[in-house]
Amino acid sequence: LAKFGAQCPDLRKSIEVLLQRCLLDTDDEVRDRATYYLNVLRSNDTHCIGDYIINGLQVSVPGLERAVEQYVNADSHEEAFDLKVVPISTQPITATEKRKPALSVEATIAKQEEKKATRQDIYAEQLLQISQFSGIGPLFLSSQPMALTDDVTEYGVSVVKHTFARHVVLQFDCKNTLNDQLLENVSVELEPTPDSADWRILTTVPLESLPYNHLGTTYTLIAIPQQGDDG
Repeated sequence: LAKFGAQCPDLRKSIEVLLQRCLLDTDDEVRDRATYYLNVLRSNDTHCIGDYIINGLQVSVPGLERAVEQYVNADSHEEAFDLKVVPISTQPITATEKRKPALSVEATIAKQEEKKATRQDIYAEQLLQISQFSGIGPLFLSSQPMALTDDVTEYGVSVVKHTFARHVVLQFDCKNTLNDQLLENVSVELEPTPDSADWRILTTVPLESLPYNHLGTTYTLIAIPQQGDDG
């Protein structure tokens, strides 16, 4: 409704009347949104209307929550919070929502489903528990797992690439298929290529031990070359 008012100035007054009536709605969220959009439209500020109604922030809400929490808990706040580190939402925040009565069973189930963690949320929580990755900021994107070995090889290894603002974490999921060996201090060695000279390996988190037919994970932290870096 607010977008109609923002994009059609001739209808704006009528839209404002409708939003004014929404202020009497029994739903708290409806009243809050109506108040917000009504004040933005009444400002008659073209840039403000464009930024906050037409081109609203399309960010991942869980990602934004994690980024703000990490910023607040950081030791230093010399740099301002940067929205660029927040992952983009895969579904527009302005998508139409079907509303149910506040106390209905359907609404409760829907809210529980919305709170189910995505695969990337699970990865983010796992990486957050590793002390070597505590200062690299919020997770931006995780790739799909990709197999690095064939089914007939002695060891099974797949990789997931986790992208952060200035770092990449390679997650190597390993499986020991040798029934007579206990693997210890397991890690994956990366071979440099001519076009990867500027990429620096900062640390490796090895797997302490990997018994037969067990899965384990080792990580490698890599710094993304920044503009202006030497080399």
